[in-house]
Amino acid sequence: MVRNRNKEIFKTEGLLKVEKYFSKDLVKRIHNALWEEIFTQFRIRLEDKSTHPKASLDNQDVVRLNNMNPVMRKLQDDGVFKEIEEKISSFLLESFPDSLWKVNESWYSLINFPGNKRTWEVPKNSWHNDIPIVSGEELPWSIFVFIPLDEVTIDHGPTLVIPRSHLEGLKLADEFGVYDKNSIDAFKSTNKDLALDFKTTKLLPVGKLLPLLREGRAFTPEKSFKPLVGSGGDMILFDPRGLHTGSSNVSNSPRQMIRIDFHLSEKPSF
Repeated sequence: MVRNRNKEIFKTEGLLKVEKYFSKDLVKRIHNALWEEIFTQFRIRLEDKSTHPKASLDNQDVVRLNNMNPVMRKLQDDGVFKEIEEKISSFLLESFPDSLWKVNESWYSLINFPGNKRTWEVPKNSWHNDIPIVSGEELPWSIFVFIPLDEVTIDHGPTLVIPRSHLEGLKLADEFGVYDKNSIDAFKSTNKDLALDFKTTKLLPVGKLLPLLREGRAFTPEKSFKPLVGSGGDMILFDPRGLHTGSSNVSNSPRQMIRIDFHLSEKPSF
């Protein structure tokens, strides 16, 4: 079945791309509403490059829009994201029928503008993972859902991920995991429904995966990375236990991407 295949791909790769999952009309409505609000707040027009922010530092990878949280919150309060949240929730329910997922309170803007680099290259020192890796747990505390609002290519500075790196993390959690109350408390907003007891939760804290992977062997992301690229209407699910990083926007246009997170509220029981 398709839903079983989706779950197995995600569990194995830590990554799942579903092309054309959202209708063009839905993506266009969100796209237009977002840029209307960006113009209201920042006087930036997508079609007028003279209004776009410019790099102010030498060798700057990208130019990000600061203070986007109020923009995303207003769109959320206006119901702009309601339909797309419902569609993602339905997909997760179908693909992970033994688990329950709750939508995060906030959406994230991943819009960035070109920096002043002219050559794209794989970053070497900014790789990280975002949540702890719990020994023996096949699913993460959160799933990041990336949604391109227009064509996003590798030149636009997409997020880069290392597929299957979460599996390496699970092996390392078995061997080097600790019982760390701070790692659980730091992610209460994410894991609060799971009622975790740090005394019985063996985990690899955030920041430990990359150093352990580098011990004894060269870490070569340029040989194994995958860029989160796609077209308007695509949906990309990512396991944030895996290694990932940003990259340089060397195009002549902004990366148009948004993200919403879903948190695990009930684990499968076997």
